[in-house]
Amino acid sequence: MSRIEIIGAGVVGQATGKGFAHFGHDLTFCDINPDVLDHLKRQGHDTVLPGKVSKYKTDITILCVSTPTVNGAIDLSPLRAACHTVAMTLQQDEDYRVVVVRSTVPPCTTEELVIPLLEQWSGKVAG
Repeated sequence: MSRIEIIGAGVVGQATGKGFAHFGHDLTFCDINPDVLDHLKRQGHDTVLPGKVSKYKTDITILCVSTPTVNGAIDLSPLRAACHTVAMTLQQDEDYRVVVVRSTVPPCTTEELVIPLLEQWSGKVAG
């Protein structure tokens, strides 16, 4: 089974993570809200705050952060912050990792924002 890290433990992140856990995958939830993490921990899930490296090697990281609309425009700053968190762990990881964007984002966000940020901040090349 895969070792999966869910970045963003809101409704979508929890549903995604709990679905993978149901099928036997090992999970860690990462979120900026310690109350959400405490709730998940009480349910028996592994949790970690952003900036802290999970105690497990991660095979797949799934970004499930919010993408709020502010003044009619999508605010991608939570996604940028999540990319920074992932990039910092990628710097220390020698193995290949799949990063999935599960957040609702405009077309081309992965190619034009996520990949360039991960490469820039991790010092690694995608693919």
